[in-house]
Amino acid sequence: MFFCVRILILVIWGWPLLLWAAEDDDLRFLPQGKDSVLVAAPATKEASGSRYNLYFEQTGALLGNRSHLLVPPPPVDLVNSFSNSSVDAVFDMKLLSSLRLNFSDRFDYFYYSQSEQDEALSQNTLRELYFSWNPYRSFFFEAGRINIKNGVAIGFNPTDYFKRNAVDDQLSQDLQVLRDKRLGALMLKTNFITSSFSLLAAYAPQVSTRPNDFLSDQEHTGLFLNRTNATNQFLGQLTLDLGHDWNPEFLYYQEGENSSYGFNLSHGLGKSLVFYFEWSGSDRPFLGSEGTKKYLATVAPETPPLAIDYDSSRVFYNQVATGFSVAWSSAESTYFEYHYNQAGFTQSDWDKWFKAGQIANQSTLPAQRLSGLGQLWSVRDYARNNLEPMSQHSFFIRNSWSITRSQDLTAVQLLDYNLQDQSLFAQLQFDYNFNRHLTISFLTYWNVGAENSEYGSIPREQEFQLGLKCYL
Repeated sequence: MFFCVRILILVIWGWPLLLWAAEDDDLRFLPQGKDSVLVAAPATKEASGSRYNLYFEQTGALLGNRSHLLVPPPPVDLVNSFSNSSVDAVFDMKLLSSLRLNFSDRFDYFYYSQSEQDEALSQNTLRELYFSWNPYRSFFFEAGRINIKNGVAIGFNPTDYFKRNAVDDQLSQDLQVLRDKRLGALMLKTNFITSSFSLLAAYAPQVSTRPNDFLSDQEHTGLFLNRTNATNQFLGQLTLDLGHDWNPEFLYYQEGENSSYGFNLSHGLGKSLVFYFEWSGSDRPFLGSEGTKKYLATVAPETPPLAIDYDSSRVFYNQVATGFSVAWSSAESTYFEYHYNQAGFTQSDWDKWFKAGQIANQSTLPAQRLSGLGQLWSVRDYARNNLEPMSQHSFFIRNSWSITRSQDLTAVQLLDYNLQDQSLFAQLQFDYNFNRHLTISFLTYWNVGAENSEYGSIPREQEFQLGLKCYL
């Protein structure tokens, strides 16, 4: 049955390419960079050298949860539907000829319809607030809360080091959406740019916080610096311009005890094909050990029995995201990527995870059952919060295209395929720009696979969202 469902999804996925092949479209094939994605365009306004973007968004969702799981998560009140009302504001204000103020904030109100008791939650998220100073043509200095984004890949960015634990809203699994909505870190950042190279250095200090205070997770207004500035962080980046579209990028990142080295390269192959390669090597523990450690920190000082005794030694692990993009036309592009996470789960690790989960779930001791399931699911939550693949090998496709020639109606498809167990995640989104101030969207995603697979074991099987975005 799961094989048939996978084939059906792949067939649905292929129809835009088949339509393209059947068309006699004389549009020029144009290369599209990473940020050339077809989504609803914000109605950005300018005034006296300043730019701002303000919109209201309303989203409603219906969720389909699985009735049976081999390894259920710790007991929670399952969400059947929810609504999200939000106001999003982005400002880039000119203060002086060489000084600008950047601000990005979002206020959300969630209402969850759950199996036992409904719940309402409101939260303000200050994503960015920093000053940018440009005293000389080639020198930039920035200070404040900044969202640094790195990486040439589209579905997984090993060198995007500040992504970890910074994403709050995951209504969409499209990384290009999540990158712009995540929390920035409190830091000092400087850039030096010449015609042949550029240098970047950033330092984010550790900020000591306490639970439920303004600097951490205080209700409604917390800055969540406990997530973005939990340790001292340093990033150094060198980008070279070698000519002929060769711009290699070298990175060094230090986070507490973890050191990482990164490399990015992209190169155009003709008018419509771009090859890219992204690599990061880090001195770190295994993913399962890191996730379990985070769970155990929440239950200190008592240490419960380990569901799986992972090796906690530090090893140099590699992560790779590589592939190519094809610009089928000026209105359609597709990215094909292979993802490798050496610190992720092999099939043997997955077998151990399911075996330990079934043992924990069958325990007659409530505390032991809760602890075992909590440890196992904390590993998956850790990978999800850090935007890191759970498995070692996966294949990713992102296809964006315009359904109408006027580009008022656009679509984006995502497919994340686990090469180890053949389970998959698929997402499809349509955006209709009714006018420059109003966008209507529809999004659906599915987790498909056997019950002992990565995506087949996720409690939420499918979701359907309908959204309205009004630019003010």
